[in-house]
Amino acid sequence: MKKTALGLAFGLAMSSVAAAQLVEMEGSLPAAGERQVAQPMLRLADRATASAIALASAIEAAPDELEAIADWNRARREPARIGFARPLLEALQVDLGAGAPDPALRSGEAVAHAGGLLARGAAGELVWGARFEVADAYRLRLHLTEVELPEGTQMWVYGGGNELVAFGLELLSEEERSLWTPSIGGGVIHLEVQVPAGSEGADNAGSFVLADVAEIFQLDPAGRPLVGVSPAPSHDLSCLVDAQCITPATFDVIDLVQQAIARLQFMVGSSVAVCSGGLLNDTVPATAIPFFQTANHCISTQSVTNTLEAFWDYYAPSCGAPWPNLGSLPRSNGGMLLATGESSDFSLLRLHSIPPNRAFLGWNADPAAVPHGTVLHRVSHPLGFAQAYSRTLVNVNAPVCSGVSRPGFLYQTSDLGGTQVGSSGSPVILPGGFMVGQLAGLCGPEPSEGCNPANRTVDGAFSESFSGEVPFLTGTGFTPCVPSPTSLCLHNNRFRVEVDWETASGEGDGVVLTKLSDASGVFYFFNPSNAEMLVKVLNACVPPFNRYWVFFAATTNVEFTVTVTDTQADVTKNYFNPLGRAALPIQDTQAFATCP
Repeated sequence: MKKTALGLAFGLAMSSVAAAQLVEMEGSLPAAGERQVAQPMLRLADRATASAIALASAIEAAPDELEAIADWNRARREPARIGFARPLLEALQVDLGAGAPDPALRSGEAVAHAGGLLARGAAGELVWGARFEVADAYRLRLHLTEVELPEGTQMWVYGGGNELVAFGLELLSEEERSLWTPSIGGGVIHLEVQVPAGSEGADNAGSFVLADVAEIFQLDPAGRPLVGVSPAPSHDLSCLVDAQCITPATFDVIDLVQQAIARLQFMVGSSVAVCSGGLLNDTVPATAIPFFQTANHCISTQSVTNTLEAFWDYYAPSCGAPWPNLGSLPRSNGGMLLATGESSDFSLLRLHSIPPNRAFLGWNADPAAVPHGTVLHRVSHPLGFAQAYSRTLVNVNAPVCSGVSRPGFLYQTSDLGGTQVGSSGSPVILPGGFMVGQLAGLCGPEPSEGCNPANRTVDGAFSESFSGEVPFLTGTGFTPCVPSPTSLCLHNNRFRVEVDWETASGEGDGVVLTKLSDASGVFYFFNPSNAEMLVKVLNACVPPFNRYWVFFAATTNVEFTVTVTDTQADVTKNYFNPLGRAALPIQDTQAFATCP
């Protein structure tokens, strides 16, 4: 990285005192759930150049929306906005189920379908791809609604260069049946969707509507969106201090902290927003569970969490050097909202995956740890820019502002550097790497002026947030599976498997006939002499998979729902078979991104 040998060798051993109120920072932990990026099978969208769906530049087509972003950021409203959704000229109704064309296609052969191309893979998969263009765009992402896609669906987005992101239904918002794809740099984005063989035989087994594209902008130092230009980012924005210019003489664990901080972009309604946040350690040694802290005013619902993109290592290679392209950086997509609250403006997430070489911030939940005059450090992404450093001093005598009163919030005065919109949610840290809060904002005479020293910096106090986070950070909030006649408990009682069935004449619960191993078991529905279903939950928590898999096969045509719950992560997957259809075998290799 730069400047010191401290690096990831720091690797502090973890300890806890005072009822687990203090945990030390840790580095050198393995990646958690990192997903290998397989190439799209057919790269159909590359062939759709002639039929690309195109939009004009936002300068011509959406000037009012551009001005609205500038006004929002100028007033320092939160979270900062960096983009908005634009409707396609005509929504695409994509049907890969019963409404798809007669799939008598040879492997690799493509036909026009729903604004793109449709083909069949070598193993019988249906693949649809399309190309979208927006003139002068910086980054783009696509919006799928009315999503009805089968388990095992694989998707990719990619651009004109080497940037490519693979994802699946883990980004789907179940209630809204909505999915925002990851973003791709430039004015071209390709989408490719691959559904498993046999999926097209049922209604709604593979369909969605594609009606919107979100355009994401770089901001200038005043918070205005830039269109059609890519100026060299400024390093001299008033009080901002390049984090790459900070050495351990100023902040002892600066190198590790930079590996824990991410730039966040996400959808709030039809707007693209930007914030900051950081990874947190827990009390279980060397687990690398990707707990992540940000602000409630940034992310407060699961549907927003599903749209999250966290970009890591967004800093220059050296002090004052040009910033890297976002598309070249490692990223995480989506996660689970575990706890959130307005009283101290916090949200705790569990990311689906993180790349290697991360560090995990320690934390201190003791309010006595931040007396008057305490020096606090911060690394954040102001205006979505590369990492900036700031230092503040706790001021217990500072006048409070409406809605952010003590003890839920920490007040500080500026000592070095500053924050801007986009810094929201960034951890504020004691020497040694102990987080004690996350940025709520500024208050004072001119809160819209991020570098005005008369303003007070306000962070949600971790000592107040801790009661909502302690079950997760200490592993005490999970109720393991308890074996029963209708509950199959696997992997040391971590996973619960249950089956509900229904026929035209009645309904009931599947009964555990036998547990074959700690990873598998058999259910019956009507009679113990007639086994109906074999279920397996397989531990594939090794590269390149980094998932728990769910496989099952049922010899029945009754209606049933298989419910698999990871009790440790509080995540549930449901698998449904309609009445009268011979059950298809399920091999869901993307089931649980909850390793280890």
